[in-house]
Amino acid sequence: MMPDLVVTSGELMVGGCLRHADLEVTDEKITRIAEPGTGRGEVVVDASDLWVLPGMVDIHVHLRDPGAPHKETFATGTAAAAHGGVTTISDMPNTQPPLLRLADLDAKIEAAGRVAHVDHSFWCGATHPEEFAAFARRGAVGVKVFLAGREQGHQYNSELSITDDGHLLDILAEAERQGLPVAVHLANPEIEQLWRRNWVGRGIAEVKQEIIEESRLDKVESASRVLLLAEHTGAHVHLVHVSAAVLPLVEQARARGVRVTAESFAPFTSTDDFDRYGVMVYDRYRRPAEVSALWRAMENGTVDNIASDHAPHTWEEKVVGERDVLAGTSGYPELDTIYPMLVDRVLGGSLALGRMVHLAAEAPARIAGIEDSKGSLTVGRDADIVLVDPAGTWTVNAEECASRAGWTPFEGRELRGRIERVLLRGSTPEEGRGRFIARPMERGSSRE
Repeated sequence: MMPDLVVTSGELMVGGCLRHADLEVTDEKITRIAEPGTGRGEVVVDASDLWVLPGMVDIHVHLRDPGAPHKETFATGTAAAAHGGVTTISDMPNTQPPLLRLADLDAKIEAAGRVAHVDHSFWCGATHPEEFAAFARRGAVGVKVFLAGREQGHQYNSELSITDDGHLLDILAEAERQGLPVAVHLANPEIEQLWRRNWVGRGIAEVKQEIIEESRLDKVESASRVLLLAEHTGAHVHLVHVSAAVLPLVEQARARGVRVTAESFAPFTSTDDFDRYGVMVYDRYRRPAEVSALWRAMENGTVDNIASDHAPHTWEEKVVGERDVLAGTSGYPELDTIYPMLVDRVLGGSLALGRMVHLAAEAPARIAGIEDSKGSLTVGRDADIVLVDPAGTWTVNAEECASRAGWTPFEGRELRGRIERVLLRGSTPEEGRGRFIARPMERGSSRE
């Protein structure tokens, strides 16, 4: 039988290198990597002069659904993902209500399935370990721990926050029994509030120097504690948006046999950009040396994966920080822009293409347990494909972006490389086409 589709004459990312080849697709799967010009298909996609890359697997996004449709929804957030070359996402549980029980997970799976443009999975809140077996059976990607407690608390639902080490130990032990990774938002609320006690009621420009010089002690202390408990329980901990100061602890823990993976957002800005971006990228600012350390860690393997930490807020919610930084919101919308901006960094020589694809697709698929179907252009995997013109350019324009947030800190920035087409399982992503991707149950787990 004739394959459904062939992507022909492109430069395919296979095994970490570009290879001139054709790619055939049948029943949504990659079925053959062929010599250039020899592939066949009912539909022919000419990829001449284009890179053929796997879609990004972004395992850290906040789609705000349910609870904040004015910021984002499953429909708009996954449309932003499709626009930006992200073909699989994992949504975080800090919604309203938060995802804490199996019924919450079932509701999200059903709601997303009706409108999602891309494939998706879900992290569940970790506060109720008795739910973990049910989460595992249903295919949750893992559980999320928020060691949070900002004084302004609206950033994190109090039902999701873990403040007791005994509770955390119980969470890690049960997650290990059920074969679930534990994503951890590192923080020490008491230390953080101590550093920021003089920020209350002050705008971001007033505390610029304090932000630039802020200590990372809270991240180091909490990472040390989490890694010690992970070592004791054998749990797999996944440290999200790691600070550069935490990287030596990650390396030391791995040397002791601790099961730890480290995730970084793409550090596209530093404190040197403070006057340019202001409140738009709070609190993603890192000192230049820290930014350099994160990029190095991505190259040398200390950092396992890149994620957007897509954080959509309305512009009105964001600019509150101009007059009261602690009442403002954290992060910015990035699903539309993260993959194009990573391509730009590759073309600028900051990161090797093969390494970028590993960080953005292969490694996160493995961490999420879905590497048998996602993350690479390999026979048998889903045909999640992004065609990139390395000679093209794209000027970032919020009007072209699909996120409901309606703004981007990178407005007007010209990027090297341009995404020409995105395919989800061999077809154009459309509303309702995205599927829930369940994490397979691990052998030897206690799931019944």
